[in-house]
Amino acid sequence: MSLRPLRSVIRSSIAWRLLLVTVLLCGLPRPVVGYFDLFLNHSEVVKMMGIEADIFYVRDGAVNEYAMGFVVPMNPGIDMLRFSWQSRTAYPLPYTISVHYDDNEGTIQPPELDIPTSGIIPRTVESFTVHLVCWGNVTNEVPFGIHLYVEGPPKHNDTKLIIRRKKICFKGMHPARNRLPSAEIAPIQGPALLGAAACALGLVLVVGLIASAMYVRARKQIRQDSLDTSFTTAAYGSHQNVFIRLDPLGRPPSANSGSYATIASLNKYPISESKKSWFRRTPSPSPYATALLPLGQNGIAATTGTESVYAKPESVCPSRVSYYASSQLTQVYSLSTPARSIHSNSSNPKDKLRRIAVSPGTIICQQLVQEGTYGRIYSGILHHPLGETRDVLIKTVVDGASLSQVAYLLSEGSTLCGISHPNILFPVAAVTELSGPPKVAYPLAAKGNLKLYLQGCREIGIQNSQLSTRQLVEFGLQVARGISHLHSLGVLHKDIATRNCVLDVELNVRVCDNALSRDVFPGDYHCLGDNENRPVKWMALETLEKKFFTASSDIWSLGVLLWELATLAAMPFEEVDCFELSAYLRDGYRLAQPVNCPDEFYTVMSCCWLADYKQRPSFPQLIAYLHDFHVDLGKYI
Repeated sequence: MSLRPLRSVIRSSIAWRLLLVTVLLCGLPRPVVGYFDLFLNHSEVVKMMGIEADIFYVRDGAVNEYAMGFVVPMNPGIDMLRFSWQSRTAYPLPYTISVHYDDNEGTIQPPELDIPTSGIIPRTVESFTVHLVCWGNVTNEVPFGIHLYVEGPPKHNDTKLIIRRKKICFKGMHPARNRLPSAEIAPIQGPALLGAAACALGLVLVVGLIASAMYVRARKQIRQDSLDTSFTTAAYGSHQNVFIRLDPLGRPPSANSGSYATIASLNKYPISESKKSWFRRTPSPSPYATALLPLGQNGIAATTGTESVYAKPESVCPSRVSYYASSQLTQVYSLSTPARSIHSNSSNPKDKLRRIAVSPGTIICQQLVQEGTYGRIYSGILHHPLGETRDVLIKTVVDGASLSQVAYLLSEGSTLCGISHPNILFPVAAVTELSGPPKVAYPLAAKGNLKLYLQGCREIGIQNSQLSTRQLVEFGLQVARGISHLHSLGVLHKDIATRNCVLDVELNVRVCDNALSRDVFPGDYHCLGDNENRPVKWMALETLEKKFFTASSDIWSLGVLLWELATLAAMPFEEVDCFELSAYLRDGYRLAQPVNCPDEFYTVMSCCWLADYKQRPSFPQLIAYLHDFHVDLGKYI
C-alpha cells in the first residue's frame, strides 16, 4: 500500500488540531436523543493533539452530529483511546458497545475494551479504554468504528453512535513494550538475526549511495543539455520559456560578460556598452547596497576594485528611479531576524475566528464564483444584527469535505483576521458552529481574483484591456504595501501570488489569505515527495531547500508576483520540473525578463531573487523604488 496517504495523515498541522477542537466543541442542540455525556478529557486531548481542552461527542444529551461524521486518523504512536462518560438521568441507562474493524492483512491485533460489552453507564464520571495495537509487519491503515448503543429512559429515543477512526500502522513499528505480541510474533530478536539485519542494511546503503551518485550525475548532464537547446517564445504565449541565468549582479547576459543566456533569448534586447555597467559610483553608502552586492562562489558577497556596490542603476528615462542612496527609510523589520520571530500566525486561529463568529443563517451564499474539488467560493450577503446587509465573498466547502479540508479552510482563513489595511482583504465574519460546512466571509471585490483578471486581459489582448505598464507597477506597489504591513505586525504570508489577491472596482489590489487556493488553483501547487502541496514555483531557494521562512522569502515571492504582473499571470518556470527547480535556482538561473517589461521593473524582480536572503531589499526599499518608478512612468506615458 502506498505511503503517500499515510504520510498525509501523519503530517497534519497544528491548525488541523485546533480545528478539531472547534468542530467537536460546537455541536448544535437538537431534539434530545441522549441522556449522558461522552467525551475525551483534558489529559487525553493533550496527549493526542497537544490541545488543552475537553472534547465532547455527546454533551447534556445533545449529539454533535457533524463531528461524528468525520473519520479521524489515529497515529502509529498511539495505541489506545480513552473515553470518559457519565449518565445524567436518574434512570439506569443500559449500553452495548463493540468495535468493528476491517483488516484483511493482519495489520492490528484484535481490539480490546477494558469494560464489559454491555452494562449500565455510570452516574459519575468514569473512563473506558479501547486498545488498538499494530503488529508492525505491514504498512496499512485500518478503518474501525466504536459502536455504542444506549437504551433511553421510558418514552424517549434510544441513542446509537458510531465513532469512526482510522488506525495507521507502519511496517517495523512494533507494539509498545507494555503490550506484548502473541507468542508466534515475539521471538524475533537474537544476536544472529540482528547481525544479519545490520549487514543487509549496510549493503543496501552502499548500493543506494552509488545509485544516487550516478543519478545526480546523469540528471546534471541532461539538464545542461536541455538548457543549451532551449529558446524564448512570445511575450504572452501559453508556453513561453522563462529561464535565464544571471551574473552575480543580477544583470542580463551579454556576450562580453561572464554570464550567458540559456532558455531565454535576449536578442530583442541588445545591451549597449553604456549599459553593461548597471551601477555608477556614488560617494556615500546606500541602504540598498546590501541588496546589490555581487556574489562570488557559494553566494558570498564579493567586490572588485573598479565596481562600487553603493551605486544605483543608470536610467533609460531622463530621471531613472534611484535606489534611494540618500533616503532615510524606516525598516519595519530586520532582514536578519530569525524565522521564529516573524511568524505566520500571531495568535490562536480558534480565538481569532471566535471574534468574528456569527450564526449560520447570517451568511447567505448566492452566486458561485470559483470551485475546486471540495472548495467553493461564492458571492453572497452578510446580514448584520441591525438588519443591514453587506455584499461579501464567501469561502466554504462541500458537505462531504474531510476534516483536514475543513481544517485548512478555517486555519488559513483566520490568518489575516483582524488585520485592517487598504491593501489587505481580511475576514469579517465566519460560521464556526459546525452544523454544516463552515463559511468565512470577506468584503466583496468587484473585479474578483487578480490572477483570473490578468488572464482575462491576456485573452482579449493587452491593448484592448486598458491595462498599462504603469497600472501593473501600481498593482505591485499595492501588494508590497500590504505585505509590508503584515511584516510590521510580525506576520509572514508565505504564499504571495496573484491568485491570493483580489481587485476592486477602483482597481485597488488587496492581498488575501490562501484559504482554498490549493483546491481552486491546483496547477500552482506541487508535492515534492512529502505529500504536502506547496507553491513551489513561488518559493525562495532557502525555503525549497530547508523550509526556511523569513521576511526575505516573502520578498522572493513578491518578485515572482511582479513577474506574473508583467506577463499577465503566465505560469513561472512552466517547462521546469518541480523536483529540478531548486537545483536550477542554486546554479543561478532565474525567470527571464518578459517582453515589453521595462528594465527598471525587471531590476526589482532580479534583486528579489538574490540567492543570499540577507542581501535582498527590504519592503520599505521596494515600496520607495516602485513608488517613484510609478510616478516616473506617469510623466512619459
